[in-house]
Amino acid sequence: MENLPLPKKNKMKNVKTQEASLSLLISSDLHGWYLPWDYTKDEEDVHGSLAQLSTLIQDVRKSHDHVLVFDAGDLVQGNASSLFAKDPDHPGILALNAIGYNGWVLGNHEFDYGKDFIQRAQEEFKGNILLANLLDSQGDPVFQPYKIYDIEGIKVAVVGLITPLVGEFKEKTSFLKNFSVEDPVTCLNRLFQEMPPVDAKIGIFHMGIQNENAHPNTGIRDIVQHISSSFDVIAGAHMHQLEPGILLNKTLVAEAGMFGTHLLKIDLDFKKTPSNTYISQRRSSLIPIYQEDEIVAPNKDLIDLLKPYHLRAKKTSEEVLGQVKDEMVIRSKIPHYPHIGSYSSPFTAWIGSVLLEASNADVVSFHLDNPYPSIYPGDFRKKDIYRNYQYAGGEISVYRIQGWQLKRYMEWSAAYFNRIHPGDVTISIQPKRARRKYSTYDFFSGIQYTIDLNQPVGQRIVEFTYDDGEEIKDQDLLNLGTNSFRMKALLSANGVLAGERVPFLYSTIDEDRLGPKKGRIQDLLKEDIRRRKVLTNNFQSSLHLIGPDLTSGEAKASLKLLEKGYLHLDFLPTKSINIYESMPIKEQIALYQKIGLEENPQEDARRGEIYLKCWKFIDQ
Repeated sequence: MENLPLPKKNKMKNVKTQEASLSLLISSDLHGWYLPWDYTKDEEDVHGSLAQLSTLIQDVRKSHDHVLVFDAGDLVQGNASSLFAKDPDHPGILALNAIGYNGWVLGNHEFDYGKDFIQRAQEEFKGNILLANLLDSQGDPVFQPYKIYDIEGIKVAVVGLITPLVGEFKEKTSFLKNFSVEDPVTCLNRLFQEMPPVDAKIGIFHMGIQNENAHPNTGIRDIVQHISSSFDVIAGAHMHQLEPGILLNKTLVAEAGMFGTHLLKIDLDFKKTPSNTYISQRRSSLIPIYQEDEIVAPNKDLIDLLKPYHLRAKKTSEEVLGQVKDEMVIRSKIPHYPHIGSYSSPFTAWIGSVLLEASNADVVSFHLDNPYPSIYPGDFRKKDIYRNYQYAGGEISVYRIQGWQLKRYMEWSAAYFNRIHPGDVTISIQPKRARRKYSTYDFFSGIQYTIDLNQPVGQRIVEFTYDDGEEIKDQDLLNLGTNSFRMKALLSANGVLAGERVPFLYSTIDEDRLGPKKGRIQDLLKEDIRRRKVLTNNFQSSLHLIGPDLTSGEAKASLKLLEKGYLHLDFLPTKSINIYESMPIKEQIALYQKIGLEENPQEDARRGEIYLKCWKFIDQ
């Protein structure tokens, strides 16, 4: 729903029909963004933070009588926040308390640090941790399932749920030992029977709108279709999506995105008569932190409160692990071009070699959530690991897989990119894949493979051999090391290996292997740098890619215009620049004006023709 002006104060009227308003403010998936600082880059980033959300929350409280504030989970993982997991006071929780959050619905990453952290968090947080579907060994909720708030005599219940897949995410650790995660529909139907009568039911779920990995009842859409009673409003999280508001089975559903870039605001207007109380209107909106160069200022008190943690995180991220002798990644001349997947990179080859050695697998796969990694000559610091391989929870689990299964997985990965058509001069990303929470394009090491993006989906792996050149046959058995989250997606009902048998063998985070403190990918990379002391570019990539034809003058002109900034690609571009396409008159005029070319636009002119003309003018 569109952003609406903040409603004026509206107190209960002393008449037969009384009115009241409640505003719910919700943050989600902050992932360590408490201050506007990116510790992976060690630089300020004002596009979102809890400190800036605090300013918005203060403003809303000043203009509204009744405000409740909640966080929907994944508060304490990411952006250096793991540094403080064992501290008696955690900066994220200190910040929630200072702002005055009423409730906190735990996300799956809150369980990354074990039961001791959860216990400390429960003791430290001054509001209510709400979580209905995490049960102890006796089948009782571990946390408060819901809380009923009294708004001038109006009863509003707020229920918290966590994704039921948290059990799968943590199955290789002891963090959830003696606990179970109840199916959300079963949990809610039981809860509705126990809950006293209320005038409104609000859900705050650490799960997205769609089912995750095709598991039933892991998405809000599925849940609202099967529960015995309905919610008036549900705030989602977990999938890092921005959703200002949609109706699902008469339930208003919205989602605040990630990293504190937006504050979700839900307004409920109530009318109360002697015989009935009901919601007369409900609205949801997303309030941005950064819009058209207008930036919400961070709360100064919160900055002062968290300053010691900020300085500690900066110092830690600056720790030098070793030296980089050679350039490991080709610097892209084109902003936002996903070039890391288009050539044989010593950087990805290095990661692959580390994972092969640590896992003792035949072949390993991994992804990079940073599509524009950088690792250049000079000091190699901790922040360089965090910037380039961002998934803190990544481990390598080893599975027994057949040759044809591995190739099918690789074909799925290669389908991340759109097919190249005649005239394309850039590669682009399949739109649905570009919108995913994590990257779904994987790199492979331990074998040799060639991807031809000129071929249709399912026919792009045109070379598939062992390192010695021998062809990998369909029935060959290999030990594949990959992140368990990826394998579960591949084996899910909608995955490319749905219904297939792929036995799990072991994981690098198993206690009898490297363990959870040394077996995660970030830790493996850090330890490798420390051991080597100097990193060179003599790692040979397994990837070979056949991409666009860039031999023509028109293609070369297009690339030059991109490099110089006269043409632009979107972040994670989903459409290629094609020199054979017709260029609209309006776009021609805009380009001519940008470069200062006095030229009349041409009807039905090809892009390549226009781009070549423009580059010749610039280069003369």
